[in-house]
Amino acid sequence: MRGPIVHGCRGVKRGLTPPSARRYTVSMEPAPQRRRRLESLTGLRFWAALLVAGFHLQAYGILSGEFAPFLRQGLTGVSFFFILSGFVLAWSHPSDDTPRRFWRRRFARVYPAHLVTWLIAAGRLVYHVGALPWIVYPSLVLVQAWVPQPSVYYAVNNVSWSLSCEAFFYAVFPFILPRLTTLPTTPRRALMVFLVVITVALAWACHPVEGFSTSQWLVYILPLGRLPEFLLGALVAVEMLQGTRAPVRAPVALVLAVLAYLVAGVVPESFRYASVTLVPYALLIAAVAQENLDAEAPRTSRVMVKLGMWSYAFYLVHVQLVILPLAQVFHAWWGPLGVLPLPHQLGVALAMVGASVVAAWLLHVVVEHPLERRLRGTTGR
Repeated sequence: MRGPIVHGCRGVKRGLTPPSARRYTVSMEPAPQRRRRLESLTGLRFWAALLVAGFHLQAYGILSGEFAPFLRQGLTGVSFFFILSGFVLAWSHPSDDTPRRFWRRRFARVYPAHLVTWLIAAGRLVYHVGALPWIVYPSLVLVQAWVPQPSVYYAVNNVSWSLSCEAFFYAVFPFILPRLTTLPTTPRRALMVFLVVITVALAWACHPVEGFSTSQWLVYILPLGRLPEFLLGALVAVEMLQGTRAPVRAPVALVLAVLAYLVAGVVPESFRYASVTLVPYALLIAAVAQENLDAEAPRTSRVMVKLGMWSYAFYLVHVQLVILPLAQVFHAWWGPLGVLPLPHQLGVALAMVGASVVAAWLLHVVVEHPLERRLRGTTGR
């Protein structure tokens, strides 16, 4: 078993303990192999983004209603992102971190790409409607999800409402994680069950959800309503860091996740967003992470890792900057896309996904990656 790790002790001779050693922090960190980068999870991010894109292709009439049973639950991809975010942040959190350093890293990771896509989408809006109304500006600073009006939380780049939730998660994470990691096993597992129960209970309380209602805002948009998904992901990571193995293997977890996804397409809308898929998605994340840890050389496709790295940019660009502009072009050529033969619909949809991948790559290499490194500073922390 690995002993305590003393940070910052370069240049200290063996056997000597200088007075300045009191500056250093001592921690019982997990062994390095348990904190290694989980690239298999990076690859999963693209599939979650693709689910969301599938929903929008159906919702905006690119794909006809025949695809609805398989695509209308694509918004569960957002739930997957929330769970994965909690898992990854808890898994990779340094023991000697500070809130300020954490917030700086998250700002560098999230905000530059959001700002650029917001400005481009706002430019399109100005071109079509003139001056921007005041309701668009909460989305610029990522507080729009707290306002129960679709014209506010879907303003400019409509997918950025979920970044408003993530901003809230980041704000509270440094204060919540220490409490999660010090919980004894039984209370910690009881809390995990409670988080699942409260997610289902909120969906039950908001049923039925019809269109853009206050109930939909409570169960789908409001950051407090989505916090249980993030916390569950963090608790799964804490469990694994403390030696708990994933309860199922990755293939079994994948089957359960797919089945839950299909079931989510036929349940009432308020249960569709997270209630049905919450546990299966958490199991899938844990199982894939476990498989990554067990393998000496994880079998992860380099293509999927790259796509996973671009998934955040893909998520930001795919609706307002790709699907809707291209839909206008194709509509001018062929008329309503949803009435085209199915092969044509699929061809248009694949073209839009491909264009979104290209746009995501450009956003990643030109904006997201270089600005993240610059804003993190020379320490990289």
